[in-house]
Amino acid sequence: MSQSQILYFAYGPNMLTTRLQKFVSSAEPFKKAYLEDFRVVFNKKSRDQSAQVNIQAAKGERVEGMLFSINDAELPSLDKAEKGYRRKKVLVIDEAGKQQKALTYISKSIYADTNQQPFNWYKSLMIAGSQEHKVRLDPTIPNALFDLNLERTTENLSVLPQATIAAMAAQPTAISVSFDSTISVNGGAGQTFFGSTKVGNNTVNTAFTVNPGDFLFVSFVIKATNGTKFTITYSCKNTATGAQFTDQDIPPHPSPISDTVKSGGQAGVQIKLVF
Repeated sequence: MSQSQILYFAYGPNMLTTRLQKFVSSAEPFKKAYLEDFRVVFNKKSRDQSAQVNIQAAKGERVEGMLFSINDAELPSLDKAEKGYRRKKVLVIDEAGKQQKALTYISKSIYADTNQQPFNWYKSLMIAGSQEHKVRLDPTIPNALFDLNLERTTENLSVLPQATIAAMAAQPTAISVSFDSTISVNGGAGQTFFGSTKVGNNTVNTAFTVNPGDFLFVSFVIKATNGTKFTITYSCKNTATGAQFTDQDIPPHPSPISDTVKSGGQAGVQIKLVF
């Protein structure tokens, strides 16, 4: 490794070489490594309301990941790719047992809960990166949220090797789901969001495919004068079997949901579907 190169310790989706090279073209796999006295958590806040991987100090634990050599001139590009994280100098132990000076990234913009759900494509990239380099993936990685923003999903998964994409497409476990909802409100408007993606106003009829274990948060927002009554009816089912998926949020909101706009001219209800 030349003097113009530095080592970067990746522990999340950037373990996947093709993803990292999308942002930092000079990145090349160096060695597997681990960082002592830290642990993997899923508590980094994202603008799309999903969670992203992070690390935090934890005596006696370790984070396994991949070292990449990169041209130091591309450090600004790496910073941009790790937006929302802060650069940190660390000492890691490589697979030969040698200490290596490296850079990694840690976020301080976090949820209080350290086990929030990432999007399904984000988890898939982490798994692909760990498989590429035979890095042990942390067993506490949570189940994934289904991202209904298909453009975002397609863009992020485009860096996967073709063999991996073909294997994912061949999985027989995918579930076809239909979702229908209606917001009845006098003198106001309704909006429905899947995650952070707006999918409709007062009526939604849509279909999509999920994998077992995926999560999907659906938010209903009602805008009306205070005191206005509203009713939300929804149905989510497996289109092959007809089995219904019910709200698993705490507390749950079984359909129909009836309430009143109490203050601020707006009310909101969220449900959590687990497939």
